[in-house]
Amino acid sequence: MILLVEDNPTDVFVIREVLKECGLECELHVAADGETAVEFLRRLEADAAAPCPAVVLLDLNLPKLSGLEVLRLVRNGQRCSGIPVVIVTSSDSATDLAAIQEAGATSYFRKPFDLAGFLNLGNLIRQILGDQD
Repeated sequence: MILLVEDNPTDVFVIREVLKECGLECELHVAADGETAVEFLRRLEADAAAPCPAVVLLDLNLPKLSGLEVLRLVRNGQRCSGIPVVIVTSSDSATDLAAIQEAGATSYFRKPFDLAGFLNLGNLIRQILGDQD
């Protein structure tokens, strides 16, 4: 399962299509804001039988709670703290990059302006998932 935390419906659609195109047709759980993502992760922490996501795709600019706050919660959790977290954002701010690196993001992917550029996200996810084997 992949957890996608993204508030833009177009980006959700594009990422879903990219995952299919790259042969990554696993369950995709979508949280449209930081608060929903945190609730989902807390349920996972409380249920030892629930599988942690294989990877989290996390936008930085989210309503209710920022992506950075969600990342910190993941890293401070018990069961799922080692999940690879890929920050998927339009931001290329040096401050944002430093903050996500300090908070423990696995990788950073800047949202491209075209579908072809988004296909690189699928390749990055496949690489991360391959590293887990």
